[in-house]
Amino acid sequence: MFSKMWPQLSKPWYFNNPFGVTADAEGNVYIADFSNQRVQKFDADGNYITSWVGRQTMKLQFPCSVAVDSDKNVYVLEFGAFRVQKFDSIGKFITVWGSEGSGDGQLTSPRGVVADASGYIYVLDNAGRVQKFTANGNFVVAWGSWGPGEGQFSNPEAIAIDAAGQIYVGDSFRIQIFTADGAFVRAFAIPSSGFPLGLAVDGLGNVYASVYFCNQNVITDHKLMLFDASGNCIHALGALGAANGQFNMAHGLALSGKDLYVADTANHRLQKFRLIWWQQQLIPLFKEAWGASGPGDGYFHDPGGVAVDAAANIYIADTGNHRIQKFDANGVFIRDWGSLGSGIGQFNMPERVAVDATGHVYVADSHNNRIQKFDTDGNFITLWGSEGPGNGQFYHPASVAADAAGNVYVANSLGINIQKFDTNGNFIAVWGSEGTGHGEYQGINGIAVDGAGNVYVADNYQSRIEKLNSAGNFVMAWGSCGFAEGEFHCPTGIAVDALGNVYVTDGCRVQMFAADASFVKAWGVFGSGEAQFIFPNGVAVDAAQNVYVVDTNNHRIQKFVPFSFFAVLRRLFMEIVRLFGLR
Repeated sequence: MFSKMWPQLSKPWYFNNPFGVTADAEGNVYIADFSNQRVQKFDADGNYITSWVGRQTMKLQFPCSVAVDSDKNVYVLEFGAFRVQKFDSIGKFITVWGSEGSGDGQLTSPRGVVADASGYIYVLDNAGRVQKFTANGNFVVAWGSWGPGEGQFSNPEAIAIDAAGQIYVGDSFRIQIFTADGAFVRAFAIPSSGFPLGLAVDGLGNVYASVYFCNQNVITDHKLMLFDASGNCIHALGALGAANGQFNMAHGLALSGKDLYVADTANHRLQKFRLIWWQQQLIPLFKEAWGASGPGDGYFHDPGGVAVDAAANIYIADTGNHRIQKFDANGVFIRDWGSLGSGIGQFNMPERVAVDATGHVYVADSHNNRIQKFDTDGNFITLWGSEGPGNGQFYHPASVAADAAGNVYVANSLGINIQKFDTNGNFIAVWGSEGTGHGEYQGINGIAVDGAGNVYVADNYQSRIEKLNSAGNFVMAWGSCGFAEGEFHCPTGIAVDALGNVYVTDGCRVQMFAADASFVKAWGVFGSGEAQFIFPNGVAVDAAQNVYVVDTNNHRIQKFVPFSFFAVLRRLFMEIVRLFGLR
């Protein structure tokens, strides 16, 4: 049963690559939660109101932008389905239009949607045009073509509308303005060849733009820029980063009264700014950030793996923050180590972590194609591996496990094999190859070892679990593609407890099997509440059979304890404390 999670948020701000944001006349905020494939609605104080994923037969597919009309109807643009779905303000489906293609009413690479005061809907397509529709999806007009000229578009990413109904489009290094019927009005350049990702226009005609800057295809900076009605840049703030007031590929912008919302996409959060007058200029000042992801102690950015040592300390592979974090059994932060890089003690997307019986910590440093070994305090001991097809080489090592004798097993994900080493990294054996037979794999994502030295492999592309002995000989396999009990939908994480029970994360759940592979139970559904998951990855079990799950797209860790009368009472007490604000 559910025990706790961390970080523990005061409000359920769980986002994964939020692309679009808009606000209605009452100040409610709607977020296109792209990778979680849903729309979330909050009030102006960040209190959760509702969310929706679409109808059962027409689920949202990577919503990239959202707009609200004067009747509070919500329009959701789907990058993955080339269409617009229309809902009422609580997510009840109304209508849909669009399909993949280049004809009128079709889309090839949708980017943004806005609504005007008359109820017309405008959709920006990265292929180089804007299309205008009625509120029911009837095509009205289109304009634009691919190119650098006036009225043409080159990599358009952002669209906005002003109070007069003029349409603003941000493409390469500039912002263009059009009438509601597509007639070109004027354009102005963005300083230093900046690339606009998001736009908003206030009642005075000031233009707010989320702008990133590149040097040889490497992002070097990201700013929130403010232009006056004539296109003069009057203010810029922020930088590339994850601190408050910094940005990383921030796409959506929305104005609501004196507040400006920024969908800070790659930081998995929404930032809120208050607009103030200062020295005769309107300036955005940072107010707060909504989100679970972050670089601080006890916060995570797309965490991948979890391991537990004999003292019940918990180690998390904080993948997107390129570090390892260590906690006690109650989720209290102890320390962290690592940073982005390829030096000793640095990581590049560490996906999984393992601990051996003596407390040594092994990290699958995936994008550096190596394994690093540390002591329990994070002091570096040794490393091995490099990119390549040979023994002791890897192509994206995705998981690591250690047996009772100190042998280390590495799931060489793109190399499609399992490699075995001693505790110092000396190569012992390799087994497995690409294929569909026993001991053959399509994609290895998780690996675990039981007390007898048997090795369990999660083959995510074939949706099955294989059990091998310590020499790599096939023992048994189970599972097939599906959502029923004992079936898998891309299994990713795997763990084995002291009794031989096997735990597997797949889809948005955890499944538990007995040592003979018979199904025991499952828990979890899609969502951000307690015992809900969005694409969990790593899983670990401690000596007391507490289960730790890396809830990756919610950027958190959840802990589950075995069912007992005491656990139920404790859970009830904590719920009373939460409901009544007791201390």
